[in-house]
Amino acid sequence: MNDMAKPPRSRAAKWTRRGFIGAGVLAGGALLIGVGVRSAIRLTSWAPRWPAARASS
Repeated sequence: MNDMAKPPRSRAAKWTRRGFIGAGVLAGGALLIGVGVRSAIRLTSWAPRWPAARASS
């Protein structure tokens, strides 16, 4: 087994890693929100065309 300890990471390396993780989380959240909003817009614009929507109005 290797008894040598790893050298401590520099502040720059730590913040760079956090930056990449944060950017990925932000981009993923924006993608999910964008897909959800687009789906909601698509559903509301199709609502008057559905037979159930016409029968209730």
